[in-house]
Amino acid sequence: MLVRRIFIALTLSLCFVTSGVALAESSGQTGRTAPSFGCGGNGCHANSSSTATSVTFTSASGSFTVAPGGKLEITVIVAHPSLAAAGIDVGVKTTKTSSTTVGVLSTSDNGARIANSELTHNSPKTMTGGKAEFTFTWTAPATEGTYFLRAVGNAVNRNGNADGSDVWNFATPVELVVKKTNAVDENTNEPTLSLGVFPNPSADHATITYDIASFSNAMIEITDLMGRSFIKQSVDNSSGKVDVSLLALPVGIYQVVLHSGDVQKVERLVIAR
Repeated sequence: MLVRRIFIALTLSLCFVTSGVALAESSGQTGRTAPSFGCGGNGCHANSSSTATSVTFTSASGSFTVAPGGKLEITVIVAHPSLAAAGIDVGVKTTKTSSTTVGVLSTSDNGARIANSELTHNSPKTMTGGKAEFTFTWTAPATEGTYFLRAVGNAVNRNGNADGSDVWNFATPVELVVKKTNAVDENTNEPTLSLGVFPNPSADHATITYDIASFSNAMIEITDLMGRSFIKQSVDNSSGKVDVSLLALPVGIYQVVLHSGDVQKVERLVIAR
């Protein structure tokens, strides 16, 4: 009888432990962004990463450079053509492989939370148009330097099991450059790019205004948030405007990018009908 009671107690304990792990995974995990980790192994999703899932970053400012103590608003996008939902683990580290966190992450995204100084999901976020987005803010440290934004994203079938049909992948680490603004450069009238988009949101067309100052070989491009290009147009004059038809583009969020050499300016464009 004693042996039977011990066996029952152990069985119940294992059930609770298993249940707790499952809940922890569905509500997000941290510490997975290093190349030696990820979302696979030990019955947890597919055994290895796959390019069928893409994980990319965009910055609201169009840049990943910030002053010490400044803030960057960043969106991480997990995309897969057919799976139902996605989860995420995001961290900013001192190197591409280290576990040392730098700066402070925060989020007002209802589908995400901060745990162990990293960003993860509350529960798998439903894909819309083949992608799920998680938005957060990174507050830079007071020390100048180059740091690394890392992420692993998991596209899941939402069958309630962590199995091999869930497809995950790493993001390519993005360098976050923290440096002071050079006050001397600000006063030298150094040329900058200027870009505007209206109306925004737009339905069937948009007018893009630009000023490339003394830059040359400029181009205006419209891409989606995964970087896929839909419209490209060269710019010859130093300033002006371009009217662009949006009828061939579906409803969604896009980026208008003004390129000139290694310099670019980005504005977000919303198409709504």
